[in-house]
Amino acid sequence: STTYATFYAMYFSSCDNNMIIRNNKVSSPSGGGGMYFTGCEGAAGLPINVYNNFIHAGGAATCYGMYFTTSTDMNIWHNSIHVTGTAAISRCFNATGAGVIKLAVQNNVLANTGGGQTFYIVTAALPGLSVSNYNNLYSTGANIAFWDAALVPTLADWKIASGKDANSVSAN
Repeated sequence: STTYATFYAMYFSSCDNNMIIRNNKVSSPSGGGGMYFTGCEGAAGLPINVYNNFIHAGGAATCYGMYFTTSTDMNIWHNSIHVTGTAAISRCFNATGAGVIKLAVQNNVLANTGGGQTFYIVTAALPGLSVSNYNNLYSTGANIAFWDAALVPTLADWKIASGKDANSVSAN
C-alpha cells in the first residue's frame, strides 16, 4: 500500500459559473483528499453547486475531505464527508486564503473519526464561510474545529466562535 499526501480523487481548477458536481462517491484511502477546489468561481445567481456526494479520506498521511483555495460563490449541500485519516492535520472541510468567498455549507455530514477537525477555517478565509447550518459536525478528536487562529473543542464553542451552525448537531 502506498501513501499519497498530495493525491486528490477529484481536482477542480478554474471552474466557472453554474457548474454542478453531484452524486459522486470518491475515496482516497491512503492520504490526500476527496475534492480539491482552486480558482473555482461561481457568480451571483450562477453558483457552483456541490451536492449529494460521498467522500472518504483516510490513511496515515495528511488528508482532507474537501479543500478550498481561491474559490467563490459555491453551494456545498447534502454531502457526506468521512475522514478516517490519523494524521494530526486531517480535516473534513479546509478553507484557506483570502480568495475564498461566499461558501454556503448546509445539510452536510462532516465526520472525522481519525481524531482531526470537521472544519478548518484560517483567518484569511473567515469571510468565505458565509453560511453554515443544519450540518452534523462530529469528531472523535479533542477539537471539533479550527476557527481564525484557535482550536475549537465543542460544537457549542464552534457556534460561539464562528456565529455559524445554530441548527447543527454533533452526533455519531
